[in-house]
Amino acid sequence: MRIAQSEESEPNHAIRIDKVVQVLEDVNVSSFLDKWGPSHVIQVYNPDEKVQGVLIIDNTTLGPGCGEIEISSIITPRDVFRRARTMTWSCALLDLDLGGAAAGIRANPLEIDKDIAIRSFAREISPYVPDQYVAAPGANIGQDEMKAFAEEVGDRQGATGKPTGMGGIPHELGAIGLGMGIAVEATIEAARSSVNIPQRISEARIALQGFGRIGYTVAKYLSNIGAKIVAISNDWCTISNDKGIDIDSIPESFSEGPSGGRSLDRCEDLKKLPKEDITSIDCDILILSVGSKSITEENVNHIRAILVVEGLNGPIRNLAEQILHKKGVLVVPDILATAGAPISSHAEFNGIRYERAFSLIEIHLRESAKEVIQQSIEQGIPPRRVAKEIAKERILQAMEAVR
Repeated sequence: MRIAQSEESEPNHAIRIDKVVQVLEDVNVSSFLDKWGPSHVIQVYNPDEKVQGVLIIDNTTLGPGCGEIEISSIITPRDVFRRARTMTWSCALLDLDLGGAAAGIRANPLEIDKDIAIRSFAREISPYVPDQYVAAPGANIGQDEMKAFAEEVGDRQGATGKPTGMGGIPHELGAIGLGMGIAVEATIEAARSSVNIPQRISEARIALQGFGRIGYTVAKYLSNIGAKIVAISNDWCTISNDKGIDIDSIPESFSEGPSGGRSLDRCEDLKKLPKEDITSIDCDILILSVGSKSITEENVNHIRAILVVEGLNGPIRNLAEQILHKKGVLVVPDILATAGAPISSHAEFNGIRYERAFSLIEIHLRESAKEVIQQSIEQGIPPRRVAKEIAKERILQAMEAVR
């Protein structure tokens, strides 16, 4: 591709080229093809209902691709691919009978009828469900939408995260947050003899970026087992208290979206700071329960935690993660930290009820966290690299077995 010269200043010209390259990467599916996938990229547009979306089935070696559907006005194929690939590695790392996939509906979730949108999307991709794709709830999607999806494709196995009345395990029950909490606890147990980290969770001071459904669940779990939550942030502000924050004292608010939330800016008797200050809080553990790239090369050196946990897909840029590793900071990658979701989907897909599913989350995550963190420390390489190598080996073994 040839980009014409212009008379504009060199910095502006460089910015223009960067933007062109970014757009091409976002829409050019071939730019992220490799030997692992994706096997299918399905782009959907229903002009009558104005539903635009994409489904990416990444790798189905271990089972049908399972992954969340997200509704957002800024979805791109690359965003969906990244989530699908994370699920590929996560399911393989946890040794589940599912592959990786993800989907997205491009719309403002506050301006559409989500039931109409999810049903329209389900109809368009139904030929792939459930043999190659099993849906799960993502951002702005809950058990009601998963119920609608399963009804529309005519197969309850086609969606996970459904209401319990349909034999489902809705994410509203807290599988992801529970899994994150267990991953934190297991990481401390595996690393405490080799890393300068609190010996017990009851001695840990934790800062949490993001306080939606997932953030609240992980904060509640960790505080219940003795951890001290010293700071929390959301889209409006950061609140902090060196003596610890009472999670249940944070008032409910229904102004933060249709599903409600907890309002930090209405808290009294707590120190209030700009939302960006959460990454520089003095703490032992920083949990990133947000979807954006919140840790970059610009702010990575502000981090004072010794353990950083990726609570949603990819909140740390690659270079920033390398810097953290060189500084001796352990990063629990999203592949591991968010594995409560695929374990829950695996359980539901196989007809296991939610009571047993939560036990499986604890068993699988404790075993995997111990394996990843111990190998990371012994080999001196980042936990993400260890996790990916384990996942790739399991996929390769499965590929060899069917040849």
